[in-house]
Amino acid sequence: MALAAFLVAGLAARDAAVLATASRYPQLAAKLAPANATAIVHVFDDTVMSSGDLRRDFKGWIAASRQALRADPLNASALRLLAYVTELLPDGQPSARRLMMLSERASRRDVLAQVWLIEDAVRRGDVEGALHHYDRALTVRPGMAGTLIPILVSATSTPEIRAALVPYLRADRAWTHPFLSVAVGKGQDLAAVADLFRRYGGARAVPTHSEYETRLLARLVNEGDLATARSFAGTMGMSAAARALGFSAASTAPRFRPLTWTLYDGVDGAAELAAGDGLAVTVAPEKRIVAASRMIAPAQAHLILRQRFTLPDPSAAPLITWQAYCRRIDGPQRFWTRDLPAVTANEIVQMPLDVPEGCVGIQLDLLMTGTIGTSDAKALIDRVDLVAR
Repeated sequence: MALAAFLVAGLAARDAAVLATASRYPQLAAKLAPANATAIVHVFDDTVMSSGDLRRDFKGWIAASRQALRADPLNASALRLLAYVTELLPDGQPSARRLMMLSERASRRDVLAQVWLIEDAVRRGDVEGALHHYDRALTVRPGMAGTLIPILVSATSTPEIRAALVPYLRADRAWTHPFLSVAVGKGQDLAAVADLFRRYGGARAVPTHSEYETRLLARLVNEGDLATARSFAGTMGMSAAARALGFSAASTAPRFRPLTWTLYDGVDGAAELAAGDGLAVTVAPEKRIVAASRMIAPAQAHLILRQRFTLPDPSAAPLITWQAYCRRIDGPQRFWTRDLPAVTANEIVQMPLDVPEGCVGIQLDLLMTGTIGTSDAKALIDRVDLVAR
């Protein structure tokens, strides 16, 4: 009796050892227990990943898959193994699909089964089915994001796929944040990505998606697609007050940069909103800062830039300079520089500005240069606008 108990304990220990090594050392586990389903499947997966050629030992894999299923009839990965080799048979696709669906019913956690089902759905033109299996694969194995998400992002150029993605994005599935990050950062068809945000509602539907809208807006501007950028900003909720050139809380909102003002934030000075929708700027002695910068898309080529300024201390007045850059596809080119003339404070100053041909937009910068000495220079700029000349 004691000997029998010892034998049972020994067999249990061997089985435990096989289970422990089946995933990490499949070849060793297969030698310890040739019928172990987990070991057989891992040897198969290693073979597929290393060579991808199953035809060299087709009959052997058929026998191995059957052996695995005899040992564990409900092993999802073993069913998937049999589906893979069945697919190699003449007209084996329908049978392989049935086996793979049976594998999925046994367990949704076999990511290779999900990948096969994605490819099968794509072959059959089943967009919703493909996305269903993308969702499952990315949910059970987040580590597959690096492989699957770039493929999914490239597919967003197809309107049908953008439409099918809407419920997943609105539900804010676990993989939507990495997906949106890749889409706005590396997507090739940015107009399609912008349309995807419009379709599902972006931050209006899922508030935590706001950062991706801002990143997409900035990339559209940086790549010179001002028309799509302005349209997308409207979808994001950019108001007329935010589009106005004057300095205000709306026109400096970070969410819409660079179509709104970006204010200086550094050690050589300060730029902050003043009461009454103006910009109060301080600059250290002999330092120069870009106090404010933004992208605009003027409707006219011949313009007048108007502004009013106030100097708290005329004896330490900064040099106030405007610069404009023509934004083309190949990058920005400066075409206009004007220093504010020494005029009486509170006077409206007008400066003509002619936009060169071929500019898809204008980057407008306000610079301040401190005086020689020990005192900070200060100025208040308000009533800034552009009008047709």
